[in-house]
Amino acid sequence: MGNVGSKAWRNYYRSNDQQDTQTYLVDHMTNTCLVLPAAGTVEIFGRDLSAQQRADRTACFIDVASNAGI
Repeated sequence: MGNVGSKAWRNYYRSNDQQDTQTYLVDHMTNTCLVLPAAGTVEIFGRDLSAQQRADRTACFIDVASNAGI
């Protein structure tokens, strides 16, 4: 994602031990961003939602966008 994407989506990451070249440990957030082509980022889902809840909410956004002609 990189620094620009991380800031745009208010995400957090930090490399824990930059001196150790044998391992790659990163402290980070886990989320899913729903981006619609004509609207941009419309929702950021945290990891606390189930797959079904995420799918239901995504379907709602898609229905609204379709009805609005987006």
